[in-house]
Amino acid sequence: MLRAFRAARKYRVVTVTHDECATITQLQTISNALVSGDPLVA
Repeated sequence: MLRAFRAARKYRVVTVTHDECATITQLQTISNALVSGDPLVA
C-alpha cells in the first residue's frame, strides 16, 4: 500500500509539472503574439 501511495504521489508531481510547463508555454506564446502585434490575441 505504501508503494502505491508513493507511485500516486510521484504521478501527481509529474502531472503538476506538466501543467506548469503548459501554462508557461501558453504565456510565452501570448507574449510573442503581443510583441509581434498579432490582433488575434487580446
